[in-house]
Amino acid sequence: QRAAAALIAGAATHDTRTDEVKDLRVPATVSTAFNSRTAARQEGAELRFRVPSDWTPRTYFGLAERRFPLVLGTPRTQAGQTRVQLPEGYAVARLPQPAALKLPCFEFERTARLDGEAVVVDQTVRYLCERVSAQEYPQYRQLAEAAGRALEEDLVLAPRKGLEKKGAAEKKR
Repeated sequence: QRAAAALIAGAATHDTRTDEVKDLRVPATVSTAFNSRTAARQEGAELRFRVPSDWTPRTYFGLAERRFPLVLGTPRTQAGQTRVQLPEGYAVARLPQPAALKLPCFEFERTARLDGEAVVVDQTVRYLCERVSAQEYPQYRQLAEAAGRALEEDLVLAPRKGLEKKGAAEKKR
């Protein structure tokens, strides 16, 4: 519940299950569904939804400049998948754009795809070095800012009937 509320204000979880937590050689996997009245915002007939992410570039790259190296810690990978079930009567009008940003010590990847009646967003963050020098930091901060902009892209949904009419109008042209 705390994790869901941190990702989406006002979220209430249900159907939480631990899919994999016993084998230390396999990443832990936990699934939950949630309800929230504030997760999406309506603009005209469209619903806009910012896909939640538990990673933020501000964690390591918040400073404008550094005098000392940035300590990233042990090299590691943080991966997550978010599945957004489409509301009844809605279809995808626009998916967030894919992002693949790489430097020698840091990588960020994010993709979004339609899978039946759901949108699946995969996100991976890799820290590949223990530290980044103060001289190299500006390029890493720029990359992290680009990753932050990618995280701000909305998933846009529109009523199915509106999309059908729009498609028919474009075919007539």
